[in-house]
Amino acid sequence: MAEPASGSGGRGDLLGSDDFRGKLREVASKALVAEISDPLELAILENLVGGAHSTAELVEEIYGSKRDEPGYMTNYTRARRALDRLSSRGYVSRRLFGSVKDYRLTQYGFERLARLASGVQKPQVLPAKDMVLHFLTLSVAVPLLLSASGRIAVSDSSLILLDSLFFFMLGLSVSRIVRGLGMVL
Repeated sequence: MAEPASGSGGRGDLLGSDDFRGKLREVASKALVAEISDPLELAILENLVGGAHSTAELVEEIYGSKRDEPGYMTNYTRARRALDRLSSRGYVSRRLFGSVKDYRLTQYGFERLARLASGVQKPQVLPAKDMVLHFLTLSVAVPLLLSASGRIAVSDSSLILLDSLFFFMLGLSVSRIVRGLGMVL
């Protein structure tokens, strides 16, 4: 199995550890069963904990079959479908461009598995604090839009203050949205 690349965001030591894999197996019999009931999906996640793999590598490691053996294409198709299901739930992803398109565990997938292994609640892509931030940004934008359309009168000093506040909050909101997208991509 491939060793995790160094510089993987501080996850390398934990990802390759046998202790983490053991906890992942424990979780499979508990809370994870509700989300990942397919043993193939669990086996794929166990292999991706160690680093990125191609579909062919995963088939070889999970089923032990090589490309020229009978039944390989059946196993390959099963693995590809399981990877598609895991990808649709945000656990795995692969590069869109380039010649190497190995599947890897996403940050969201890693955090979800780590939290399940430790018994902590599910991480949210859009936490409550972020929703409050987005709501406040919109609530500052409404008076600006009403002022621009001429429906309400706002003094110049208030307009400068609202503009500054809006752009500051917009920057925070966009950065939190990008962070949330980064968890699942």
